Amino acid sequence: MDCFLSSRWSYPFQWPIRARVKLLLAHDVFIKGEQHTHLHNRIDRVLALSNEHRKYLHGYHNIPMEKILISSNGIDLTRFDEIVEVEPYRLIWSSSLDRGFDVLALDIFPRIREVYPEATLEVFYGISGWEEAIEWKKANGKLLQWELNLWERVQKGLKQENVFYHGRIGQDQLAKQFLKSSYWFQPTIFTETFCITALEAMASQCAIVASDYWGIKDTVKEAGVLVLDSNRSPHFQDEFVKECLKMMGDEKHREAYIQKGLDRVQRFKWSNVANQIDTLLKMERGMKFNREDFIGQRFGRLVVLGFIEVKNKNSHWKCKCECGNETVTSFPNLRRSKSCGCIQGNKNRLELVGQVFGRLTVLSTKGFKGSEIGIDGKSKHLGYFTSETEAAKVYNKAAEEAWGSDAYLNKVLK
Repeated sequence: MDCFLSSRWSYPFQWPIRARVKLLLAHDVFIKGEQHTHLHNRIDRVLALSNEHRKYLHGYHNIPMEKILISSNGIDLTRFDEIVEVEPYRLIWSSSLDRGFDVLALDIFPRIREVYPEATLEVFYGISGWEEAIEWKKANGKLLQWELNLWERVQKGLKQENVFYHGRIGQDQLAKQFLKSSYWFQPTIFTETFCITALEAMASQCAIVASDYWGIKDTVKEAGVLVLDSNRSPHFQDEFVKECLKMMGDEKHREAYIQKGLDRVQRFKWSNVANQIDTLLKMERGMKFNREDFIGQRFGRLVVLGFIEVKNKNSHWKCKCECGNETVTSFPNLRRSKSCGCIQGNKNRLELVGQVFGRLTVLSTKGFKGSEIGIDGKSKHLGYFTSETEAAKVYNKAAEEAWGSDAYLNKVLK
């Protein structure tokens, strides 16, 4: 066969598979099947769903970065063709309730209702399985305090005024409920590998405010307002509420983001996702592929922007690095590249949040009392700080002084 693709699990690769290309699509944060990690060297390429997902797979499973490519999930846009009456103050939540719902319902939504008392929060997700798990853990003495605290906060959130719980419904019904809604606000620190819900919000013309975290930031990008920091942080919540109120109160601002969402979601049609994977397969086999389908592909820290020319029998491509630099490189070099050169020259400019060390992923630098920067191979202590934002600002200043416009800076809340 031309291609064998396994979804989530690595165990099928224990058998001799006669395929020109063997792929594994890692939907989950990690590849399932801990007992089969020795099989990873039999896989030609692992497909991650976002940049943070790619970094995590590299660190957790020790898979070379160049072996991990980024694909995406998709969406059937025909589900959102129906014309329904939109409710102007209606928020929708359709993710698992342990992914930030308590923060939205208890800490953010009441503050929104102080300005817009007619606002409603419609909740579409099942909790019976979670409730059964909580009861079983209680009965067997295995319930942790943080789990109980979260469960109790979610239950309290569901009882808030103007919060309406509907349970789990079918996909077509859910699409209609999205179309009736006006806003999708998602304050989360859950490690979403992609977040299909964000695509549903774009397709239904919901205005988006979400956490600048993991797969959500790659999926949403310019189609919504992204807020950085832990969702339990008072600073984050103040900023999040401010952005929500601006989205609800400024029609021009809101319509601009809705249009960006409609434009962006087109690239996630299943036909486009299929073309993307087809391009990856043709690359692996050295076959010709559609140049337009190559645009947007990621290689290490480089994202392909466009075709430049054919030179010395090799195509050359313009790419943008995560550090902000743009570069032109040949196709053979691109497949081996990890960056524009910034990693080799300034490894310490990478922000810590999201980085993977063994089986540990940095979620936040909060709690760290010191900050330092490496310049010309020497470590320079920058001081002690009480918040991630404060430390990031001082680091950014030192990085700009050292590298100017080439500095790779942390994103910080103003």
